[in-house]
Amino acid sequence: MERQQEDVGFQDFLDKEICRQQGEIQRQAMVYREGAKLRLLDGYTVILVDDGIATGSTCLASIHSLRRLGINRLIAAIPLGTAQTNKYIRTLVNHLDVLHIPEPFVAVGAHYHYFPQLEDQQVVQLLRTAHEHIPDHTTGSFITG
Repeated sequence: MERQQEDVGFQDFLDKEICRQQGEIQRQAMVYREGAKLRLLDGYTVILVDDGIATGSTCLASIHSLRRLGINRLIAAIPLGTAQTNKYIRTLVNHLDVLHIPEPFVAVGAHYHYFPQLEDQQVVQLLRTAHEHIPDHTTGSFITG
């Protein structure tokens, strides 16, 4: 009986956390895209950069999202990660470069001297700058927004 209550409590927690995370994903998509639709990347080679891979959950989500956009090639560039996760990520991308596999691997942030979280405004500015340098295959010009 006690075990069933624990399972129900954990499932309730898990359901709430999934809902919270989905809400955060939707919020970030609205803020970061500034209302623009996500465009297909047919034929592009994309370099996915992650600050480090521990469990790989955010990197995996990015890989799966990018694959749905029709990219031609996916290269992952990771400064550090765990051997086990890197092995799995390697099966999902065309090429993986990992600079360091620390032992023991405690957490991504533990391997940086300075590891601040970016604010939404910083992310939006970085995306605007990157967007200016993505060529538009339909016109041969660069996308300006």
